[in-house]
Amino acid sequence: MPSSAPRAHRSPFLSIAWLRRDLRLADNPALAAAARRGAVLPLYILDDGDGLGGAQRWWLHHSLAALERDLGRLGSLLVLRSGPAARIIADVMGASGADAVFWNECHDAPSIARDAGIEAGLAARGAWPRSESLSDWRLLPTAPGWAGGLRATWAPGEANARARLEQFVDQGLAAYAASRDRPDIAGTSMLSPHLAFGEIGPRQVWHAVAAAGARDPRHAKGAEAFLRELGWREVSRHLLQHHPDLAHRPLRAAFETFPWRDDAGTLAAWRALPRRAA
Repeated sequence: MPSSAPRAHRSPFLSIAWLRRDLRLADNPALAAAARRGAVLPLYILDDGDGLGGAQRWWLHHSLAALERDLGRLGSLLVLRSGPAARIIADVMGASGADAVFWNECHDAPSIARDAGIEAGLAARGAWPRSESLSDWRLLPTAPGWAGGLRATWAPGEANARARLEQFVDQGLAAYAASRDRPDIAGTSMLSPHLAFGEIGPRQVWHAVAAAGARDPRHAKGAEAFLRELGWREVSRHLLQHHPDLAHRPLRAAFETFPWRDDAGTLAAWRALPRRAA
């Protein structure tokens, strides 16, 4: 007599999900596409060409640690490798037997060029591989004092990104239209680094804020203002994709000769001005 218990079925297809600025499980198109084929090998590559600053390295360490924990709860692993992405992907495919790689687009010029080269290499070439240790990457500062403000203000990771969004919707959205322009108060969403590292997706943020504005009239004005700002974020990504030199040159050529004034004395005087209460 056959057992009534469900049988586990393992797909013969193994796909690599190359995670970059999308360090989350939810609303992740590349991860979802890989999972639809069968087994998934999540991979993060630390590429020396990324040029991360100290605060970004701090955030990356804790974001990756959170992602490792989230994947572990699902019985999966995060493979960490450092080096040129094209070589690492080829090595991991050879070691694991994976026959497909999925990743989400990045819109800056270096990433677009790198991705095109990787696609060409994969087209030409037709078990869990070795992973490096996150602690060996030494992303955290050796003098931890300067990171105290980061630790006090931020908590990286997908779960904390969702919590930050919920807190903003509940406590900050109603006043956002006016408070977002007030540097003397905490009137913004504080979601920027979570979005930058892909711990939460813009679609998740959009739907949460839009829903809050629709169900509660007190949130409607703030929701409208916030969604407008979120839209500008996507416009900037669109411009960066179609104008690859935008990171170094203005969109309008006339501003290349803008008459900036280099006056150290005036700058120092401005910095010394007393703060005026709003």
